[in-house]
Amino acid sequence: MARKSLTLDDLHVVEKEENIPLKRRLSFGNQPLNEQEVRSPGVVKFLLGRADGSNIFADCTTVKSTSSLNDCHRRICITEVAPSHSSFIGLDKEEDWKLSINEFSSKRHGKSSRKLPKRIRTFYKHQDEVITAFEDIHFGVDDAMEHAEEEEEKRKKANILAKVSLAANVCLLGAKLVAAILSGSISIISSLVDSVVDLSSGIVIAVTERAMRKRDLYEYPEGRTKLEPIAIVVLSVIMSLASVQLIVESAEKIVELATGKEGHPDVNVVTIVIVCSTVAVKIVLFLVCRRVRTPSVDALTRDHRNDILSNIIAIVFGYIGSKNMYEQYKVSELVYLDPVGAILISLYILFGWWSTGYGQIKMLTGHTAKPDFLQKLTWICVNHHPKLRYLDTVRAFHFGVNFLVEVDIVLPEDMTLKEAHNIGEPLQRKLECLPEVERAFVHLDYEFEHRPSDEHKQVFRHCKSADMESIQRAIREELQKNRKFVKTMEDFSTMKTNEERVRFAWSLSVVQKHIHLEEYDNRKNSEESCQIRIKGNQFFQKKNYAKSLKLYTASVLKAPVTSMNCFDRSEPNTDTRDVDLANAYANRSAALFHLDDYVACLWNAELAFQFGYPKENHYKLHDRQGKCHRKLNDFTKAQQSFQKAVESLEFSNLDEKKRQHFTQNLQRLIEEIRCEDCSEDPEKELEGSSRAVNRFHSNVPQIDKNSQNPVFLSASSVIGLRESDEMGRGLMASADIKVGEVVAVEKPFASVNLCEREQEYCSHCCRRVNSPVPCQQCCDVAFCSLQCHEEGWAEYHRDECKIIRHVQNMKSKLGHLGLRIVMKAGFANLMQERSNFCADDVSESLGFTKNGHYDSEDYHALYTLVNHGDKRTPEDLFDKAVQTVYLLKCLELTSFFKGGLVGQEEDARCYIGGHILRQIQMLPCNAHEISEIHWKPGDPTVTNTTEIGSGAYALLSLINHSCDPSVVRHSYGNVCVVRAIKPIKKGEEILDNYGALYPLSVRAERRAKLRPSYFFDCNCEACQLDLPLYFDIPTDTPVFKCGECAGPIFIVPDKHLADSECSSCHRRQDLTQTVKELQDSTNKYHVALERVLSEVDIQAALQVLLNHLDFLMTHISIPWRDINNCQEAIKQCFATLANSYILP
Repeated sequence: MARKSLTLDDLHVVEKEENIPLKRRLSFGNQPLNEQEVRSPGVVKFLLGRADGSNIFADCTTVKSTSSLNDCHRRICITEVAPSHSSFIGLDKEEDWKLSINEFSSKRHGKSSRKLPKRIRTFYKHQDEVITAFEDIHFGVDDAMEHAEEEEEKRKKANILAKVSLAANVCLLGAKLVAAILSGSISIISSLVDSVVDLSSGIVIAVTERAMRKRDLYEYPEGRTKLEPIAIVVLSVIMSLASVQLIVESAEKIVELATGKEGHPDVNVVTIVIVCSTVAVKIVLFLVCRRVRTPSVDALTRDHRNDILSNIIAIVFGYIGSKNMYEQYKVSELVYLDPVGAILISLYILFGWWSTGYGQIKMLTGHTAKPDFLQKLTWICVNHHPKLRYLDTVRAFHFGVNFLVEVDIVLPEDMTLKEAHNIGEPLQRKLECLPEVERAFVHLDYEFEHRPSDEHKQVFRHCKSADMESIQRAIREELQKNRKFVKTMEDFSTMKTNEERVRFAWSLSVVQKHIHLEEYDNRKNSEESCQIRIKGNQFFQKKNYAKSLKLYTASVLKAPVTSMNCFDRSEPNTDTRDVDLANAYANRSAALFHLDDYVACLWNAELAFQFGYPKENHYKLHDRQGKCHRKLNDFTKAQQSFQKAVESLEFSNLDEKKRQHFTQNLQRLIEEIRCEDCSEDPEKELEGSSRAVNRFHSNVPQIDKNSQNPVFLSASSVIGLRESDEMGRGLMASADIKVGEVVAVEKPFASVNLCEREQEYCSHCCRRVNSPVPCQQCCDVAFCSLQCHEEGWAEYHRDECKIIRHVQNMKSKLGHLGLRIVMKAGFANLMQERSNFCADDVSESLGFTKNGHYDSEDYHALYTLVNHGDKRTPEDLFDKAVQTVYLLKCLELTSFFKGGLVGQEEDARCYIGGHILRQIQMLPCNAHEISEIHWKPGDPTVTNTTEIGSGAYALLSLINHSCDPSVVRHSYGNVCVVRAIKPIKKGEEILDNYGALYPLSVRAERRAKLRPSYFFDCNCEACQLDLPLYFDIPTDTPVFKCGECAGPIFIVPDKHLADSECSSCHRRQDLTQTVKELQDSTNKYHVALERVLSEVDIQAALQVLLNHLDFLMTHISIPWRDINNCQEAIKQCFATLANSYILP
């Protein structure tokens, strides 16, 4: 809430009470509260109003008072009402600084007229109670000694009443037992059970009272006052369970009575006398207990009240359903009233004790104090000392029965410690004199600009930093509360360059306040790694190899790596410092072997050796490697591995007998391999040889060197650049392009995974990892191979490793990608090339290297991509500048800025921030999704595409959008392969799709989807023709395409195909052969489609689909549903060749 300085006459409070929608202003007299102006000083309005927290000013209006400020010299500033963040500012005269009690007493309303509404009378009654409380404090009625004596007196009375109640319950229990036996009434039995529980409650409360009196300063420094509410909660649970049991038994009783198995109860005179005597005793105890107000006695009071009602119901219903009533009136149905009475008693007890327990649970869990108690605390603080300048916060919450109170006061900055202590400690004692206060804490400060809650641990906030959206929202809200948002946006909009915008955002105190990052320790832990591995062993023994594999992988990622050189692939590392990692790799190789992934098993075994796998266990790995090589039909290596296993047995811990047995088995395997090696057909396909570690796609298509584009190094020679005022830069076909032809194969400058996918996919190349390689220092990312690890470490992860959790906490994949782009570009390179990045308004025709190449690995190509900074609102740019500040703070925790000039740190920081901000603006309209298809052969209904991450592709960003694209993209890891999805003639523009296809949404929806990110209204051919949605696309009769002008040729039912006419050029054409070819091609298409769905020779079926689509695009005009179906089938085939995961 915005801070607001108010005079006494300006402050106005709206009364807001729970469950009462009517909003009332404070007023005095006999007029309705919501109709009379408030003329009392503002502080009176504040302290007498029952405001509820931060909503105090939600509907308030300023009321000009006719009274003079000479009556009180105090000014007040309220930021929020307690318990959140309240500030009173005092600039008082020394001789007249306290609030006048007479001014409050004069507002006492007294007895309200019956003519006023009940809610209004209730409000006045409460207001008078608040005034009385202020008068008691002012005139010393609540003196500390008096409270102590009063509390001690209450304790004694509570102890006596607990003992008396206990004795009475014992006696009454015996009497009721006799009555229950004599009568056999279920109602009286339910009352007996109630008495048993009463006795238990009396014992529990007595024990509680005794325990609370015995305080141990060392074991329980604050006493054991929470025992009271705990005891009451226990009692409520016992009572509730007993009531439920009685309800069940009563229901069974009704069933037995209905079937004639039970007779009428006998409620005679003796029974009636016993129960009536019980009622009389309970009435006396109820009247006595209600005069003592403590939680434990309150529980006894409610218990006695329940007993009175339950016994009355028991005797009434029991007698009506008894044998006497039946004999007198001969109404058999009356017998059901006895168990019905028992049910009513049980329900009453159940709901009564549930309500009691719920109230005590709120106390135990720290529920906030009511507004009237907060007003009382505020009065004490305001009138405490003349040098108290600000009352910043008043907060109270339950600590058991009583309250913990927190008060933040502001004293003069130049005040001595002694004087400040002599003001703070007496205030603490004053507050603790209140009987409701268990302990008070007074915090002394010299300023009130910060929120007191910032000084303490936030129990509602995770220890990790907040996500970026939350940070941006918090900054905007605080600026709005302080009425600075509009001015800040006006000032920010004057910033013309990204560097200036970053500098401005960095300079704001509110931004610095909400973005605070600290270094964190590496989470790798040897003990945790071992525990996870042991758990994996348990699943391995149960032959759950898939589950054990996941656990072994988690163990690998968690295991510490002590040496940077352990990833060298030269000599095996025999240092056992990384034995935990080596053991995890070895165990993972065992799981992979049983999952028939022999290549991955071999690879993990080699890694186990490199990381120092214990020498006494080497024979196990060599034996496993030999079996893998044998499965892969590599008999030479299998024989070598088995021979190494035999040699390694010398260092094993096996006893002599087991060693001999193991040696014999190995020798037998070696002999078997020699025989297999001789008889094996060398032309036979190796079992499993096509499987590679962490490989979930086919070979990445490559552009032949002879077909490589001389300018665009990631593209084929069939494309070129075109520029236009309407579309900007784009790619065009420099030669005819066939359906399915590869147009470009581009590796991104940088890519990132979604944070929730970090350990499922390689952090460097985005390939799915079944057997990941960990980072040396963190366990937040995974790599698919040593090569990816080494490349990622060299390019960005060396620094990113230290801040990866901060970056992931942003929950902004494009922010992460922007940071990674700048990190890969490198601080030294960016500073060296600063003159080439001097202006934000870079011509879009730039981005080529000095050699005239458009290289996807060159940072300049990304830097010059359009970012629409001139079209973005100041608010949007400000949010992105805040995100940039966050990322800069992340970089400051690393060695990224190492090597910068001393004294120019701020300049370098803002310059790098300008690059990050530019990338953050550029990526929403230029980054491309990296995805993976999840599918199940033979069941296309479960096929879905899942996003893995995003990549920055300089070449792909030059391809413009169409709602009916001519190319389609597929990801192989993070390598993007672009293929033609329709024939593209020379000179036509190559068009991609930005996520808005015409068969899936109407034109208005597509344009609305594209406009926020890409800042244009699509005017492609599909939008111009306003092509229909998928289910509205024609399927009956195709419209053929003219061979001369490509105009439409409509088939007329009564007209011969040989005499067809083009509607555009009116040329007559013979379509007989074309229709016949269409039928043949369609038949082949359906057969191929079935093969695709059945996963039978997809490659051969794909060629049929491509031929069919080429025929359709050549001879049939759109829209025609078979064209869309064929395109989707081809996309599906290509998708299964790219990143794909076959569902189990």
